[in-house]
This record gives sequence, C-alpha cells and structure tokens, in this order.
Amino acid sequence: MKILIKTVLVTALVASTSLFAGSGHSHGEHGHSHAHEQEVVTKDTIKEIAQQKVQSLVKQKKIAKSWKSSSFEKIEQSKLNYKKDWVVSFKNAKIAKQSRQTLYIFVSRSGLIKGANYTGK
Repeated sequence: MKILIKTVLVTALVASTSLFAGSGHSHGEHGHSHAHEQEVVTKDTIKEIAQQKVQSLVKQKKIAKSWKSSSFEKIEQSKLNYKKDWVVSFKNAKIAKQSRQTLYIFVSRSGLIKGANYTGK
C-alpha cells in the first residue's frame, strides 16, 4: 500500500512540473523554435560531406581501401522521398564485382549523412 501511495505521489509531482512550465518559458536571448527546419547547404558542400564519408568508411574498414582513390560520379536529388535529399555517387573500377563498383552516399539538404549503399535506393 505504501508503494502505491509513493508511486501516485511521484507521478503527480512529475505531471505537475510540466504543467507549470507553460508556454511562456524562456530560452534566453538566442530564442527557441520548435520548427525542425535546418539550413540548406550548397551542392558543393554536399559533395564534400559525401567525400568525407567515403574516407570515413574506409578508415572504419567498412569498405575496401581502394575507395580512398575513387572518383566522384554525380550528385542528384533523391526521387525516393518527399524531402528531396541528395544522392552522391562514387565510382571504383578496382572493385571486381560490378554491382559494387558504385557507392551511393545519401545526404540531407542540411548536410547530414542519411546512409550509404551500393544500390542507390
């Protein structure tokens, strides 16, 4: 019975603190937005970010060392989702298996890496 009373009291306390925060709580001079939009970066920056990711994957030994000297193939907007993220592709002719000669790096419009694969999907 004591455990039940303690649980109810703690729950009430936690719930009440969020009620007192209200909509006027301050976040300082920097302001605060609940929007999740991030600044869009240039195509050149997207390409650089993707190139850095390729180097990182090599360093982490997730892809072959020969990818270190791979060549940039193209950059285009994704047709797979409504956000229009970027797909940056790199070519590595040193890879024996043809289906793995192209590496696709997915980058958001704000420059965040979303993933990488050999299919482009």
